[in-house]
Amino acid sequence: MASPSLRHWRRRGRRSLTLVVNVHKAIRLAGGLMPFAALAWSYLTTQGLNYWLTWLIGAVSWGQRANALWYQRWLAAENASVPVSANAPKPTLVVFSTTGLAEDALVCYLEAVVRAQCPPQMDRLLVTDTTGRARVEFIANATRHPFPEVISVAQLSAGIVAQCARSRFEAGGAGRYRLLVLLRPGYLLGEMPLLILDSEPDSEDAVLYYGDEDCVDARGQRQRPFFKCGYSPDMFMHQDCISSWMALTNNLVARLSPSQPVADYYDLALMLAEAADRVEHVGAFVAHRHLPSLGTAVAPSSASDYLRLFLRNRYGERAPVASHDAGVACRPDVGLIGALLLYAAGTIQHAGLVTGFGGCVGHIYAGVLPSDNCHMFVSPTAVRNVSAVTGACMAVSRRVLDAIGPFDENYRVVGGDVEICLRALAKGLLNVYLPEVELLHLESQSRSLVDPESDVAQLKTLIANGFSEDVWYNRRLSMVSTYPSYPIFPRRSEEAGVAV
Repeated sequence: MASPSLRHWRRRGRRSLTLVVNVHKAIRLAGGLMPFAALAWSYLTTQGLNYWLTWLIGAVSWGQRANALWYQRWLAAENASVPVSANAPKPTLVVFSTTGLAEDALVCYLEAVVRAQCPPQMDRLLVTDTTGRARVEFIANATRHPFPEVISVAQLSAGIVAQCARSRFEAGGAGRYRLLVLLRPGYLLGEMPLLILDSEPDSEDAVLYYGDEDCVDARGQRQRPFFKCGYSPDMFMHQDCISSWMALTNNLVARLSPSQPVADYYDLALMLAEAADRVEHVGAFVAHRHLPSLGTAVAPSSASDYLRLFLRNRYGERAPVASHDAGVACRPDVGLIGALLLYAAGTIQHAGLVTGFGGCVGHIYAGVLPSDNCHMFVSPTAVRNVSAVTGACMAVSRRVLDAIGPFDENYRVVGGDVEICLRALAKGLLNVYLPEVELLHLESQSRSLVDPESDVAQLKTLIANGFSEDVWYNRRLSMVSTYPSYPIFPRRSEEAGVAV
């Protein structure tokens, strides 16, 4: 049996080999061999080997972002450590629907729904039209799989689905169901996290849960993970990031209004978020996008009539629908606002700061082109709430400065921007990243690239006191790679603060 020291060096050797084999991806991200060499020299001479290895891990993660095999390996390692619940929770009602699916997609989706295994504590309900009902019965008879309970309606819409779900939920009797889960058409049920299955069902709060998602192909192979952030009101006002899987507690189901017009699932999610006492993100792949039914393209969400009503209810008649509206800075719930900053080469320098990287902060998406796609996290071109923004370009109202105080002058060069942002968070304000505001930033042209040790030490102490886990990031993403990705190496190497 190999000694612990030998196993340690074997692990380091395998990780180093992984980086070497994939160095061509880092060269591509850097823009060619010469820029890659210049970047390596800059890191090694000014910030040290660990900073360079951190960038290299991020570059390899970026290069493997669409690699289904790497994702499946990570899933296998993650699933091996997932605890199994010993409890027998109350049943959950899971509602599928076929709203908006074309004929060929409808058949693929219904076959997947019928064939999918469902835990015994979950009751399934399918809301469809008469064509869909006939298809389900045919598929179930042909495959000898039990098909879910079916409600057929003359005209399908998200609002009709919600009404049918509420009626069926209440027909089960008081207290029968623990949760009502609504799945957007074309999505299959994923993991049901223990966080909500094992939690106390008697809470008085009306809670809306949502979670991460990925894609599944015709062979059942999972790919293209989408790790979501904690509930971000500003992002939710601009794009639908919740409705693929929504779990409602009893008290939230009771607040579903049967008479309120709901055009689509985005409207339904907005209505539920407004009615809920809390909106919570759970760290699990709760839904799988069925690629044979929907494909990979995601239709953009637009500002519907319900969204405008949602904004007016929250912010009054002058509520901004466009994020670059000057009204954002004047909102009573907003603290500081940051912009998308680019290097001279057009790659990202700042797209929001995340607390917790190396016990400090990290610039996610640094070095990536804004036009890149297939990201595993929220796009750098999406409006969202963040823990902090850089002081290189920062907007704040006089009202906020009067409430939270000025910059802390104990930070000589760096850290003061993060400190004032965290102070705004502590006062209950939201910091907002606005990518429509785009500027060129020639970073550190007037000072050394080496940050003063006293500033870094102060900032690390501040972050350790309550900000080490960023609520607007995802705890399952790597805290070494500033390109948002699942860890390509085991987490124990990250927790030790060692890049390789």
